[in-house]
Amino acid sequence: MLFESICVIDGVIANLDAHRERMERSRLELYNISDPVDLRALVVPDIAASGVVKCRVVYGPEVLSVDFLPYTPKPVRSLAVAVCDDIDYAHKFTDRSRLEELQRAHPEADDIIVVRDGLLTDASYANIALFDGARWITPARPLLRGTRRERLLREGRIVEEDIRLEDLHLFRVVSLFNAMLDLGEVEIPASGIFYP
Repeated sequence: MLFESICVIDGVIANLDAHRERMERSRLELYNISDPVDLRALVVPDIAASGVVKCRVVYGPEVLSVDFLPYTPKPVRSLAVAVCDDIDYAHKFTDRSRLEELQRAHPEADDIIVVRDGLLTDASYANIALFDGARWITPARPLLRGTRRERLLREGRIVEEDIRLEDLHLFRVVSLFNAMLDLGEVEIPASGIFYP
């Protein structure tokens, strides 16, 4: 099974087309189903009328459930480098056990940066961008191509490049972002990164 986390701000569903496109891509690649997904039929409940709410859509060949949940960002002040060359998370699966296992292996930090084949990829629940003093650079080979990541690239707010683990010290800060968090909302200084 897969899922989408969709941000709802004051009753308005954000970036809906990008989530729909990713769902349709995943359904085609994993289940060979090309029928369109109609997320425009989502009815926003009263709980999501004000503030920020997470809409969680669980699906496989069909949509299985839609839940609207209060959203509170996870506080992240430190990151640990977690090296794992065999991880694959190209689709947003509900089974996140490999990521959770990597996180449990690094209790010294609030979250992890996964390194695969010597290259930085993502945090456990978010894409990342690193600031070099002039530009925000996101890894060119993320675990998951997030919907906000794609939008930030189109807007020119971030650029993508391969970032090798040995080059991590060249950056001042890491920002975590996903459908619920914008670039710059969660930032961790380089001093808050634990190396293996």
